[in-house]
Amino acid sequence: MAKTGLLKEDCMQEAGHPRVISGARERSTAAIGERALRAASGLAALGVNAGDAIALVLRNDFPVFEASFAAQQLGAYCVPVNWHGKKAEIAYVLQDCGAKVVIAHADLLAQVKSALAPGVTLICCGGHFAGGTVLHWAQGGGGRGTLLSGDIVQVIPDRKFVTFMRSYPNMIPLSAPAVERIGAMLEPYPFDVIHGAWFDRTIPRGGKEIVKRSIARYVAAVRGDGSADLQ
Repeated sequence: MAKTGLLKEDCMQEAGHPRVISGARERSTAAIGERALRAASGLAALGVNAGDAIALVLRNDFPVFEASFAAQQLGAYCVPVNWHGKKAEIAYVLQDCGAKVVIAHADLLAQVKSALAPGVTLICCGGHFAGGTVLHWAQGGGGRGTLLSGDIVQVIPDRKFVTFMRSYPNMIPLSAPAVERIGAMLEPYPFDVIHGAWFDRTIPRGGKEIVKRSIARYVAAVRGDGSADLQ
């Protein structure tokens, strides 16, 4: 059985049984497993393969387990980074381990940013969860700029538009002000290519214009009174 199948099977068998407790909170194996599978899909879309390193700048909390299980699905391995370390120490570990991806709590991004290569910027623009972050790579796309958007800026199947959600499982849309904030946060950064959260969700050209057009369409739809839909 594939690793993904094993994790799903374990989730089904243990559904409803708490396995991880953090302070007053607890999370079931099923919840951790499902989040891990979604994370694995996102990591694969970023190009993470078997044998790659994933650095974790995380406190001892649920995301450590979710990221570790996600890496296991891909045959990658995690490199825990001491988040108490000084910026120079964190930078050394990140550079020495050759991590292809860094996963960090939003409030620890300052330490991570100090270790990023020139031309790489983390943009904490929010979205469907607090601290939602995308990555801008100035040299990507042959110098045209690349945005690694995950599901914060979701590339839809036709790749002609992007969209936004507050909750994907519950199909709850994101508010117009939140979407406009994402647009404002991305505005200073030039990019032509967008890599979304899934294998086939890549926009090879015209990415920034597509984002602008998509935001305008989205905001008009959620702020409208619905009368245009009745015509």
